[in-house]
Amino acid sequence: MKYLLVVLGGIFLAVSFSIEAAEVPVVTLSVNFEDTTTDNSGIKPVEAENIRYVEGKTGKGIIVDKETVLSYPTKDLLTNKTGAIQFWFKPNWQPDEKQTRFILNDSESHLRLGKNEWGYIFFQMFRDDWKECLLLKVDISKWKQNEWHFIRIEWDLEGQSQLTVDSNTVKGWATLGESKFTLGTKMYIGSPPSKQASDKSANGIIDELQFIMFKEK
Repeated sequence: MKYLLVVLGGIFLAVSFSIEAAEVPVVTLSVNFEDTTTDNSGIKPVEAENIRYVEGKTGKGIIVDKETVLSYPTKDLLTNKTGAIQFWFKPNWQPDEKQTRFILNDSESHLRLGKNEWGYIFFQMFRDDWKECLLLKVDISKWKQNEWHFIRIEWDLEGQSQLTVDSNTVKGWATLGESKFTLGTKMYIGSPPSKQASDKSANGIIDELQFIMFKEK
């Protein structure tokens, strides 16, 4: 399956096309954070603690730091086999800081998106036997503090997965072997409570969050 990112009115949109199979992307969660963490269709977060609204990419966004706890359900919104998450992010840290930070993390820690101490945004997946099955990285050494960046992750266990950061996209194949990949029941936005104690929080602002599922026509 192949996908394009197009810009319409300053907003990145996912457009897919496939010769082999007729699958279309369906936005299953869309949160603009305009004084609420409920998505546009009424889906509420599983957890929402210490939510603070600030100026976002458009309108308002929310701070995601070591005090923020925000998670959404994955059931009926994402699948183990395929899925995508995209959003805008403005870091409150310098890209050269020697600190690992988590921006997305499912409740099983099988899927992770973050920034490592070497200045890369990473997308990482673990099999159920806790062996790493995917690692994609994009260099962000030229990032500057307080600038907005578009981030998108997409996984496909039967095809290529990819990480997009602004105009840079890297792709790779997940290797499952005899094991399998199971997504947690919740997706933490920012970082889960277990990462906050060691201050591995995202420490930034998130806006225009979307979950995407790929369905056959």
